[in-house]
Amino acid sequence: MGACNSLLFEDCVSETDPHFAAKGPSDILGQDGRWGKLTGFFRVDVKSFDPVNGGGEKPSPYNPEVPATARSPYDSGVRSAYYNHTAVGSRLLLNRIYFARPAPEEFCAAVTFPPPFEGYDCGVTGHSEFAGIYAALNHENDGSLSIARATGRYSTPGEVFDADVESLFKITDDNSFELNFQKEGSFSSVQSIVFFDDDTASLSAVHTSIPRKGITTVAAGTLTRITEDEFLKGLEDTNDEFNVPEELRVQSPMTSDV
Repeated sequence: MGACNSLLFEDCVSETDPHFAAKGPSDILGQDGRWGKLTGFFRVDVKSFDPVNGGGEKPSPYNPEVPATARSPYDSGVRSAYYNHTAVGSRLLLNRIYFARPAPEEFCAAVTFPPPFEGYDCGVTGHSEFAGIYAALNHENDGSLSIARATGRYSTPGEVFDADVESLFKITDDNSFELNFQKEGSFSSVQSIVFFDDDTASLSAVHTSIPRKGITTVAAGTLTRITEDEFLKGLEDTNDEFNVPEELRVQSPMTSDV
C-alpha cells in the first residue's frame, strides 16, 4: 500500500482536518489562540432572575436540610463577582468569587430561620463564595475543551462535581464562548460569554436541576477586564463593603490543586 501525499494517493486527511492530526500543539493557546481573549482578570456584575415568576431573584430562608440554601438569605438579585481565568498548558482554570450583599430589612423582619453559619446576622452580614470550573484539551484537536469538574458554588456545598464526558467548553466564533456542563441525574448548566471588544463581554447562564425538574437559576451579567492589582483590591474592598465575615472570605490569591 502506498502512502497519502504520494503520486498515487490523495493528500493526507490530517493536513486539512485536525481531528486526524497525529501531532499538534499540546497547549490551549497553541491549538486556538482565541482562548486568550477569555483569560485574565475580570470584574463581573451579575443579575439573577426568578426562573418561575420573572423579576429579580429574591432572598429566601436557610433550610438546614438543604445545604445549598445557605446561599439564599442575602440580597441575591444583584451580585458582584471577580473572575480569574488562566490557561496553563493544556488546562483552563476558571476560578471565580461571588459576593452577595446583606439581606434587605423587610426580608429579615418577615421570616425566621436558623443561621446558616455561626455569627450570621440577617441584614447585617454579607456572603462570598468560591466557584471553580476546570477543563482541558481533548483528543478532537480542534481547540475545544472537555470539562473535568466543578467546585464551590457550581456544585453542592462540600462536594466536587465530576462532569460527564459530554461536558464541553467551545469557541463558537471569534468573540463567543459556550460552556455546557452536565451531571447525569443531577443538573445541566449552560453558560455563554460574548465579547464586544477585547475588554468587555456579556454573560448569560441557565442552570437546571434534574431532580427538581426545573430551572433553578437564570442569570445575566457584564464582564470588564481589570488588572491583577485591581482584582486583588476589588476582593478586599468588596469583602469590606458587603460586610463578609472573616470565616467566609475566600483565599486570595486563589490557588488550585487540580
